Amino acid sequence: RLNLGRVQTPTLAMIVKRDYDTEHFVKQSFFTVELNINGVMVSSDRIDNESMADSLVSACNDGNAVISEVKKEIKTANPPKLYDLTTLQRDANKAFGYTAQQTLDFIQSLYEGKLATYPRTDSQYLSDDMQQTALNVVAAIGSVFDFGSVANSDISRCINNSKVTGHHAIIPTINIKNADISALPTGEQNILKLIANRLLCASAPAHKYESVKVSVKCGNADFTTSGKTILENGWKSYVMGKVSESETTLPELEQGQEFPAKAVKSEHFTSPPKPFTEDTLLSAMEHAGQENFDDDTEKKGLGTPATRATTIEGLVKNGYAERNGKQIVSTEKGKNLIAVVPDEVKSAKLTADWENKLKLVENGEYSAENFMNEIQDFIKEICEKYGSVDTSVKFSGSAESIGNCPKCGQPVINGKYGFYCSGKCGMTVAKLYGISLTENQIAGLLNGKQTSYTARGKKYAVLPEFVSNEYNGKTYYQWKTKKSD
Repeated sequence: RLNLGRVQTPTLAMIVKRDYDTEHFVKQSFFTVELNINGVMVSSDRIDNESMADSLVSACNDGNAVISEVKKEIKTANPPKLYDLTTLQRDANKAFGYTAQQTLDFIQSLYEGKLATYPRTDSQYLSDDMQQTALNVVAAIGSVFDFGSVANSDISRCINNSKVTGHHAIIPTINIKNADISALPTGEQNILKLIANRLLCASAPAHKYESVKVSVKCGNADFTTSGKTILENGWKSYVMGKVSESETTLPELEQGQEFPAKAVKSEHFTSPPKPFTEDTLLSAMEHAGQENFDDDTEKKGLGTPATRATTIEGLVKNGYAERNGKQIVSTEKGKNLIAVVPDEVKSAKLTADWENKLKLVENGEYSAENFMNEIQDFIKEICEKYGSVDTSVKFSGSAESIGNCPKCGQPVINGKYGFYCSGKCGMTVAKLYGISLTENQIAGLLNGKQTSYTARGKKYAVLPEFVSNEYNGKTYYQWKTKKSD
């Protein structure tokens, strides 16, 4: 039996897509050239061709480096907003490795113990009538925890009535002043410290620093470096578990100065997408589908702060996803489910659209009857479009082959995320360094015909041969390319 849900299924689709992109990633090398000028290292832009990097090294070592611009700016980093449930869950996962459900359980217990405000909120602000209360709590935090005290607390930046709907942001209550915090379970202590520290930081002065960017000309190419000098540490002085803010102080440099250049070439490699963690998955759920709606749409994303933890736990419980350390990855069952589910059902846009309509119904701006009729029409259209399920078809899919894999000879078929070798031999047939090939191009290559693609303004020939690449102990294969004349 397969379980589908309007939040669960698109969430699983995101995990499956991320795992696919990670598994099929083929690293690409690129180069930069660094110059040592007066003890300062400046770097070129990315260079994809090694011979061009070598030529630039030769050109720079024969000439002088000229300071073309020194740009100084005073910059301000404002304090973070207060916690809503999702941002609290994300930070708790990063700081302590807690799952979203564990964090919800801890903050719910603190709420029931009258040590924290209502947890199931999507607001990061307080209402006007809470200003004095929040100031009193800030003072209490200074006496209860060892974060230090803020001399010039400014609660006003945490106040915004228009952004407080059902419930305000999560903060401690004044009861912490007389509570035995050490008697709380470790998880509750950690979460209470997090929300206390966030209130302290949110009401502290801004962080200010001087940013310096130096631009250098050498060998008809541009090189840059940047520096940073902290002027006022502000709210960053109070961050829980903080590390010293790093400074990269540059020597005084002036436009027009010249220095003898000493150049070296460095090789780098592109990195694959990282598997989801509880932190990054919560963020992806919160922002999913936003590109499909304008800024005035009230409900966006997958689920609510109160339901996202349950959704993730449901995926794990039903065997569609599993935890691998801090990572959340899809299982074979989860991949198979997404392979057979219609695109409309696993779309984040569908869920966000329904959430928005439900909000309009709640506000009396849309008819509940019309909404239900639309749901019925949608189900009818899906059934008519996709018909009945053929139980004889393999669950992993059985798309028609467009040719045989040049490595293992197995059929190459079109899956939900593009063409792939059904033999799973590691042959990448659909992409070249992130460039997607068309069906005609892939079919031609499988039949021994050369094709081409253009990247960053340069044309490359794609040959019906394959080469191997090593990455993380695995060998991947892809089409051989060469630069076109």
